[in-house]
Amino acid sequence: MHLTRGERKVIWCFALILLGYIPPVLSLVNRVEPIILGLPFLLFYSLVMVLFTSCLMGYAYKVRAREDGDEE
Repeated sequence: MHLTRGERKVIWCFALILLGYIPPVLSLVNRVEPIILGLPFLLFYSLVMVLFTSCLMGYAYKVRAREDGDEE
């Protein structure tokens, strides 16, 4: 099976997203201290990961749309 360049980019995006949510990473950030922007670190990390995931999913959508010729 031969993957196109766009498909490889999409797979890397999903891999980066999954790396942020695996249990060893979550256990490292499961701390009350430090407080960042008034939030415990785990809550701040979760917020950042939601934003990061949204950006990567948008990028993956654009890559696939461009590859499929469905660009808006």
